[in-house]
Amino acid sequence: MSKKIILACVALVAFAAFAIPTAASATNSPELVEGSNPPVTVPTGTKIVATNVGNMVLFETGGSTPVLSCTTASITGTLIKNDGSNIEATIESAKIGGTVGTIIGEPEPECTGLFNAGVTTLGLHWCIRSTATMATDEFRVGSGTCPTTGTISFTLQRTKATGGIEDCIYDSTEALKGIGTTGTDLVHFGRTPHNMNGFTRTAGAFPCPASTEIEMTFTIETDTTASNDPIIINS
Repeated sequence: MSKKIILACVALVAFAAFAIPTAASATNSPELVEGSNPPVTVPTGTKIVATNVGNMVLFETGGSTPVLSCTTASITGTLIKNDGSNIEATIESAKIGGTVGTIIGEPEPECTGLFNAGVTTLGLHWCIRSTATMATDEFRVGSGTCPTTGTISFTLQRTKATGGIEDCIYDSTEALKGIGTTGTDLVHFGRTPHNMNGFTRTAGAFPCPASTEIEMTFTIETDTTASNDPIIINS
């Protein structure tokens, strides 16, 4: 009798293992919403703007002292996908600047640091996206039309001590990775936790570092003529 009871218990345990589904693993389900009573999904076609919170800072790879610090950074674009599981937007313009005089040919004031330099982005359009296949709250930025996430390039244009202008051109080593903060309008791109926001110098010379890492935080808002309203990240 005891053997029959034990066998019955074993059978029940085995049945339960198949009958009860395992807990689903966490997935990324990003969505952009606006308003609060109730919040509504931001429609595709909406013009968006991302504006820096604090300075955008470039470090020499592995270094702790900022090479360059920019007080203003703004990117604008158009939301092209927002289906509750995937977000995609095309970045159409980017402005990065500092607090000192503008180099001839540069649209924004120079950023400051170990040397002063104008910053110009290259190869727009870019794509910013967060998809169901990424880690929770993860965003990626790369060049090209979504869903492409290719190499991003920018130029540091500085006045040389010996006179004249030098362009230091940098290419990203891979798509930039960031983290969105659920329930807010904040996205952070930085050296941690991803350690993937690096750039390699492909033109120019010292004192431009051979490679850099970038640290920046943005708010995301609607870009309208009337007002800019926060866009909240849900995931």
